Amino acid sequence: MRRLDTAGPARRMRIPPPPPIMPTYRRPELRRGLPHLSPPLVDPALAFVPSRLMSRLEKRRAGLCARAAGVASDEAALAEGFISQRAYYRALADHLGLPFLDESFEVAETALTLQGLRARIAPVSGGGRIRFALAPSGAALQALLAGGRKLAGAAITTPANLDASVRRAGGALIAQIASDRLPRRAPGLSARTSGGRVTALILAVACVVIAGLLTGGFDAAGSAHSFMALVFVPGILLRLFAFMQGDIAPVAPAVAVRDLPRWSIIVAMYREELVVERLVEVLGALDYPAAKLDVKLVVEVDDAATQGVLARMTLPPNFEVVVCPDGFPRTKPRALNAALALCRGEFVTVYDAEDEPEADQLRIAAAAFAAGPSDLACVQARLAIDNGEDNRLARLFALEYAALFDRCVPGYARLGLPVPLGGTSNHFRRRHLEKALGWDAWNVAEDADLGLRLARLGLRVGTVDSDTWEEAPNTVFAWLRQRSRWMKGWMQTGIVHLRAPRALVRRVGALHAGVIAVHTLGAVIAALFAPLMMFTLLRAAAVAVTGGTIGGGLAPLPCAVMLAGFVALTLPMAVAARRRGLGFGAGDLAALPVYLLLISAASWIALFELVRAPSSWAKTEHGTARRRERGVAPVSG
Repeated sequence: MRRLDTAGPARRMRIPPPPPIMPTYRRPELRRGLPHLSPPLVDPALAFVPSRLMSRLEKRRAGLCARAAGVASDEAALAEGFISQRAYYRALADHLGLPFLDESFEVAETALTLQGLRARIAPVSGGGRIRFALAPSGAALQALLAGGRKLAGAAITTPANLDASVRRAGGALIAQIASDRLPRRAPGLSARTSGGRVTALILAVACVVIAGLLTGGFDAAGSAHSFMALVFVPGILLRLFAFMQGDIAPVAPAVAVRDLPRWSIIVAMYREELVVERLVEVLGALDYPAAKLDVKLVVEVDDAATQGVLARMTLPPNFEVVVCPDGFPRTKPRALNAALALCRGEFVTVYDAEDEPEADQLRIAAAAFAAGPSDLACVQARLAIDNGEDNRLARLFALEYAALFDRCVPGYARLGLPVPLGGTSNHFRRRHLEKALGWDAWNVAEDADLGLRLARLGLRVGTVDSDTWEEAPNTVFAWLRQRSRWMKGWMQTGIVHLRAPRALVRRVGALHAGVIAVHTLGAVIAALFAPLMMFTLLRAAAVAVTGGTIGGGLAPLPCAVMLAGFVALTLPMAVAARRRGLGFGAGDLAALPVYLLLISAASWIALFELVRAPSSWAKTEHGTARRRERGVAPVSG
């Protein structure tokens, strides 16, 4: 049985498998059988549309779709493709006797507000008698139709045209929000203003000194090992306690289709031309009412290749391409912030370009939020690797992900501890996400940082029983680039959250403050020094076996801690691998020390990069792995 992990009562819903992906990304299955239902009268939001654009039967079918999904008739008609935006809004303009803006227009940037942007109302600059443009839908359209035809100074346009015009004129506003919202309003919680370079330099010097002690004479190494062993103990205990929680949880009741909330999806992309077509197919197959789904595909202004592929595609009506304004830093969290300003959903999901989430994942997340407490800010889906058969490196990556997202992260959530989020398949309640001021554009591990920032606000993170399949780097160079970026971000996150430890303890309590320290700098220290500790212990053991003398500093404590650390590392891997059918054998154990050495190498690279270029983003290339087709057996209890 598959399960859901949240703090509140929940029930796992059963949903039939999704239909095959349609080349046009339409959802004809929503219409089959509709004529057998009792058709309602044509809704006023569709009644004015000429029959040459929509027949009476199509209007009634659109009304039935709207009633089933719990949305307005105009939203259903546009989302399901009964009529195009251009045809619908031109008919609306004719009906209201207002001008229709068919092309982009000049927006008065000084009068532009985020509230108006989300309501799709924009002030027009230099438009003569036209002072503002609007693209109403849903309740706003109903109010407009009920209020008569007199709207002095108004013009009608399509949502796509209004959004494009606003983004072009409001680029500076969006760029400022994307980069500076968190640093301006909470400077102590941003990697931009935390004194990162100075702290990083001090940290680097300390790490070099410790490394020298660990590789020095036996007496010095023994003392250093005893100290470092004590540093490692909290992280080992935390991982074991989380692992022991398992993944058994109450299940969540399904949410009726008409009660499902409006949802926004953000995908930040850069040089993703190899995977973008598959991404649109996967997102188009999500089992969620199209009229309640708002998809933002965010591309950088200089990414001509990805923009070109998207321009050649016929995207579903509820997809929007957002070109992130030029600016600094050029990071994923900055792109996410730019799109968040344009999102209209009550909930927001982040996916990566190579992701393949299970089709019912949004419904499962909706059930988790409906069943969970009001302070449940985010639920994390499981991340799984589907190209683990490429080579040993990709396989160990898959085992690492299985241990983390199948066992450890659900354990942290079940214990009510701060949870460092994964970089994708995070499902947020938007009001809590905005309370946290979005993502830190200056932190290259924005996911982990945001999870800890939510904990500082007293908000909770849960996990849901749904997989998102990802592509693992399958070359050493690509792996090192990705992992060094992650480790640099963990260092940034530790510096930010531990820079004022007394304030942190007052905010979250001593236990949670300790967990945050273990999640950040504790994990970094383990990655930096565990191989050095193992090396000197092995050297000491070799001396002892050959009849030499080991310095008194090498007490049994470091050996016991290293053994416990090995168990904490491999036990979650072995259990998660068995449940996923991956297996965990002698070859994996033999390769694991090399994998740990690679992690350590990436950590030292990250430390250098933290001093040299703290906010630079090392891009991970996607679309090069041999990914298998779906059909993997679900994780069972």
